[in-house]
Amino acid sequence: MDLRPAQDPAPTSPRSPTPPPELRRLFNKAGQLVSMPVKPQLRLDLLTWIGSTLPADRELTETEINAHLRAIDDDVAMLRRYLVDHGLVERPVPGTYRVSTDPVHRN
Repeated sequence: MDLRPAQDPAPTSPRSPTPPPELRRLFNKAGQLVSMPVKPQLRLDLLTWIGSTLPADRELTETEINAHLRAIDDDVAMLRRYLVDHGLVERPVPGTYRVSTDPVHRN
């Protein structure tokens, strides 16, 4: 009989969100992004969808946004950079991110 106190389960990372049909070809069967599209409009469509999967009701720490993005691609720095560069995610102070309420799409 184990008398040790119960421990909280380890935190889990978010599940891979299911991409819309027009973007599914960019993902493998495990739900990971295969490559970043070269065509600007397809890239913007992908990034807009990725941004929509992030919690919009609060600011996220870098660790939190990384956990969400890792469900899509292991290169979280690339995804963060593209999301910020395209105006889909704001970075009000270093290490803090929030989904833009009025995204300005920049190419």
